[in-house]
Amino acid sequence: MKINKEKFRKEIFEETFNGNYTHCAEELGISTQHLHKYLTTEGEAGPNLLGGLAVYCKKNKINFWSLIFLPDNSTIVELEHEKANQETSAASKLSKTG
Repeated sequence: MKINKEKFRKEIFEETFNGNYTHCAEELGISTQHLHKYLTTEGEAGPNLLGGLAVYCKKNKINFWSLIFLPDNSTIVELEHEKANQETSAASKLSKTG
């Protein structure tokens, strides 16, 4: 899983934070240096940036998955199948308790 860097740069970094590294990094819970290195090199986002982005998106009602590249279509199918299984399991538990 990796961040769509161009979409992140445009929609989060530039449009939301007006290109301000300090403010954006603070909101994501990472260092300014970490954010700068990510945006200015070919490097990928690590767990701190991914986690910080996930929390930021949830807090601000942004679809985190719209900023993510998944490895391939099979992964999307697997995620949808896993979600359906979790919903079925939750519904089953509710019917047993209710």
